[in-house]
Amino acid sequence: MTDYEKLLTGKESPFEVEQIIYSVTDRTGKIIDINQVFQHVSKYDPNELLGSPHSLLRHPKMPRGVFKLMWDTILANKRFGGYVVNRAKNGDHYWVFACVVPIKDKFISFRIKPMFKTVFERIQKVYELVLEEEAKAQKPTEQANLSFSALVSHIEKLGFANYEKFWKWVFLNEFLQRLNHYNLTSAINLIQDRGKAVQLEYLNRVFLEFKNPLSRLVEAYERSLNLEGLGKALKQVSLNLSIRAKKIGDTGTTLDCISTELRRFSDYLELSTSGVKDQVSELIEQFFDFATWLLCNLLVEEANLWRGYQNDKDSVSTTNGASNLALSDVDQLVTETLDRILATGLEFKIDELSSVADRFLRFEKNLNFITVSGRVESSRLEESESFWALLAQVEEQAHFLNKLAYDLSQLGITLKQLVFMVLCNSKNSQSKEPHNALQVG
Repeated sequence: MTDYEKLLTGKESPFEVEQIIYSVTDRTGKIIDINQVFQHVSKYDPNELLGSPHSLLRHPKMPRGVFKLMWDTILANKRFGGYVVNRAKNGDHYWVFACVVPIKDKFISFRIKPMFKTVFERIQKVYELVLEEEAKAQKPTEQANLSFSALVSHIEKLGFANYEKFWKWVFLNEFLQRLNHYNLTSAINLIQDRGKAVQLEYLNRVFLEFKNPLSRLVEAYERSLNLEGLGKALKQVSLNLSIRAKKIGDTGTTLDCISTELRRFSDYLELSTSGVKDQVSELIEQFFDFATWLLCNLLVEEANLWRGYQNDKDSVSTTNGASNLALSDVDQLVTETLDRILATGLEFKIDELSSVADRFLRFEKNLNFITVSGRVESSRLEESESFWALLAQVEEQAHFLNKLAYDLSQLGITLKQLVFMVLCNSKNSQSKEPHNALQVG
């Protein structure tokens, strides 16, 4: 055990769900701006933090691979998010979900209290496994590479194609969980500043407006429009239907023809749904990206409010200019979000969901026609019950398509609402009228 590890107390340095830890670093990782919550939780004085490398807070139980991934990402001018455990000056620790946003020649970082318990607890176990791999190497660079590979492997085992998809999904879930536990009265009592309280109230209204559409978006992403197996299930039904029809000879000829039609339709359905899933999944991921952009901007704005709260004598001594500079830079994110929406024509892509939903309703009608035709024909036979059991499976798939069409229609409404909200907040941010910004019912 190193001397550094001996200083660990095993105790948590707490902060409230309403608070946000905020800092700005230059491109070398040197801290150039902080807020009061950062100072309070880290237990360092401002003059100890400002000008020091952010690695001052590194906890020995934090895998090097996470930081390698972070630096590779943010130096490529991309945002990064992830769970991090930091070490306070006295050896206490504190867990955060951290987001790092590159802006010009600096990196803005805000950290919120982890509230998405199921994934947070799982990622702690993942980090333990990653550290075991890291320990197999001696040199820091080799440790980072081993740790990085192990981390990516474990994220893939969780069902994500890459780390970027993972952290954005976690971020939106953490945001929603924070909303569920956030107490505006507690936040106002902590900050004890009427002007800042008004800003907190405004931001809370904005966040609450995002809650329902974002919840539906996350649900749609997690369901991923479960289309796999639909065509295969119908093929199996058509095969069983054909076998039974052939067993009864000439009297089953019509039913055999119906089974053939069902098989042809299942081939067409399988091909169609494959393309639809890719289309909808891509659209959902784009909106994950846009929602992340906007929420990062708003959370950075909230984090800046926690500067020198309660008029503490040891409150952060950085100038308001540093804070204002950071906020003006964040406006760049809003502009890029607005430009992306307009450039990609997402409003028109959303309209395509309605046509996809209509297509699924037509698929449903085809399956219902096959079901009714099969039941009419089989009702004349002595073994009608066995045929009806098979046709009931076809009817079940028809109901699934009906629900899928409804889900797509609702998703379209949700995405249109999000576009409207993003555009409203983007325009109002540019016009500097925050208190009248949100006009969404």
